[in-house]
Amino acid sequence: RSTPFSADALGAALEEKVPLLHYQPKIRLSDGAFIGVEALLRLRDGGGRPVPPDFVLSIAEQAGMMPALNARVFEAAVAQRRAWRETGLELDMAINLSASGSFDPDLPARLAKLCEAENAPPGAIVIEMTESALDTDNLVAMETMVRRRLLGFRLSIDDFGTGHSSLVRLRR
Repeated sequence: RSTPFSADALGAALEEKVPLLHYQPKIRLSDGAFIGVEALLRLRDGGGRPVPPDFVLSIAEQAGMMPALNARVFEAAVAQRRAWRETGLELDMAINLSASGSFDPDLPARLAKLCEAENAPPGAIVIEMTESALDTDNLVAMETMVRRRLLGFRLSIDDFGTGHSSLVRLRR
């Protein structure tokens, strides 16, 4: 009998640095070229069954572990990008950021420092935010996004059109 996935299980996974990510290829439609990957959160419970990413994020939010999860995901993704680069494979890396991550004013500097440590140019990192991260006109979130852009990171909206965003909000 396996134990259900919990905050304790997530904490252990983060502490033990178990593999968190799978990588989905990104293909350019015009010529079919393999141009990058998107890092996708994938964890398993004690019985080896996949845990839905939304459930993991919900647990992280409730337990106050989102900063640690965001840090671990970025660390793992940028380290993987460096490893591929060392073999001659130069790829863009898209990394999802939770809505709550949009309110962390220290995140842009931490991401830039991590990229520097892994010799990854910020321009090769695409930070994907869910549409729900844009559901608010919070000045801290907007300022944090601007700071990411000024540091060279690219921004993308994941699943645009599934919520209530408009083209006006997208332009902002």
